[in-house]
This record gives sequence, structure tokens and C-alpha cells, in this order.
Amino acid sequence: MVNQAPWSALQMAYKVFVLWDADANVWVAHSDDIPGLNTEDASRDRLVSRVMDVAPELLALNGARRDTNEVVFLFEERREHLPAAA
Repeated sequence: MVNQAPWSALQMAYKVFVLWDADANVWVAHSDDIPGLNTEDASRDRLVSRVMDVAPELLALNGARRDTNEVVFLFEERREHLPAAA
């Protein structure tokens, strides 16, 4: 049995990292696949919703291909201590 991706060949998948920042008590989202995607919220659900709202616009602004049927976001969640900003 071949292990297949959970999306079709006509979809574009973008990985989004969702991290818990214990110092600031917020969830932080960023993506190497979506330039400019850096956002945070105290609620994980609101953060995911915000990503779903702004990511397509950021992709369009960055010239992402639009010849696919739909965009899929793969959220990878981590709870770790983020270093304080310098």
C-alpha cells in the first residue's frame, strides 16, 4: 500500500507552525512557505482562523500559483519555550 498525502495533486499544501509562547501567553503562527505570515493570539482557535483568513491574501501578494483547485494548510503544533526577543 502506497502512503498518500491527505490532499490531491490539484491542491497546494502549505505548512504552518503553531507554537505556544509561554512567556507572552499567546499562540504564534509562522510559515516558511508563506512569506509574511507571522501572527499571534491568546486563543489557538482564533489564531488558526486568522491564518485561514490572511494566508490566501499573503499567497496572492507573493505571486503564488492560482491554478489549483484549493489551498490546504498543514498546521504543526508545538508547545515550547520561545526565546525572548532581543
